[in-house]
Amino acid sequence: MENFTMTEMFERFMWFKNSEGLAPRTIEEYMLHFQWLLDYLGGDLAKEEMTLEVFLDWIVYMKEGQGLKPTTVNMRVRTTRAFLRWCNLEKYIDYPIHERVKPIKTEQDTLESFTPSEVKALLNAFDETTFVGFRDRVMTLVLLDSMVRISELINILNLIQIKFRKFWKRDDNSGIKDLDSAPILSSITKLVQQ
Repeated sequence: MENFTMTEMFERFMWFKNSEGLAPRTIEEYMLHFQWLLDYLGGDLAKEEMTLEVFLDWIVYMKEGQGLKPTTVNMRVRTTRAFLRWCNLEKYIDYPIHERVKPIKTEQDTLESFTPSEVKALLNAFDETTFVGFRDRVMTLVLLDSMVRISELINILNLIQIKFRKFWKRDDNSGIKDLDSAPILSSITKLVQQ
């Protein structure tokens, strides 16, 4: 096996990750986290310099030197572990460093959820006689029902268009008029047709 530098290994790793069809944002995160590691190291490493101590020191530096929150440190640790695991599987490095580079302990977050009456009040706050009110109510229902992230919902809405015989839009006189089509999720077709 050739002796690649850490950056050369990372380039091959990113080629592999791109072939898996990861989201562009995920790819960007991998690249950014690796750049931060290189910045910490002051440059590239030879294969022999890729030791457990290097990566554990980086974790300590992020936590204590930069004062990053544990969740932020752990995002970077996870992408680095994936890279190190791949390097070991592909025989670029001999020692399974990834097995000893682990996320740091974090306090368990407790997410407060809405009560049924709060959900009802939220949904009743929309003015469904307007296009914007109706649209926002439908999007809120999708968010509540699917637990999809708002950015994912926006991406879905940008990709999908379903034609309806009747749909609403505000006209120039602030009234409601019919449209031939509007962007909408197929999973809520029934709701829109009501």
